Amino acid sequence: MKARSGFVSNSSSSSFIMVGIRIDEVSDEFAGKMLEEAGIKFNPEKYANIQKCFEDMKWKLFDSSEFSLHEGEEDGVEGTVLGKTLAEWSDDDCSDSEFSMAEIEAIGAKIKSKYGIDSEPKIYFGTRMC
Repeated sequence: MKARSGFVSNSSSSSFIMVGIRIDEVSDEFAGKMLEEAGIKFNPEKYANIQKCFEDMKWKLFDSSEFSLHEGEEDGVEGTVLGKTLAEWSDDDCSDSEFSMAEIEAIGAKIKSKYGIDSEPKIYFGTRMC
């Protein structure tokens, strides 16, 4: 019988392609828009400021949103990227799909206008931990 010593992981990963905008700093205005969109009211008795509320609730914010937040190396990006996933697959499970440049540009424009972000949208791709 063989025994493995050291770190053993049961985690899996998936690859993705998304249109998104890197967010260098989450402003109070952005955090407020995100919380409002998700129907979450900022409670100053529970949180010292809106940033703390956003940090605690950010993964709940995208349950009903067409956009998602990728954050950090385990999520396949450097920093924080807000965007729309165009494709995601694991192992050999990749279905065919296509997007025109006009559709991709429209997604980027929607993110910019909806959240008041002035940065340029980009295509991001990578592998994230599941």
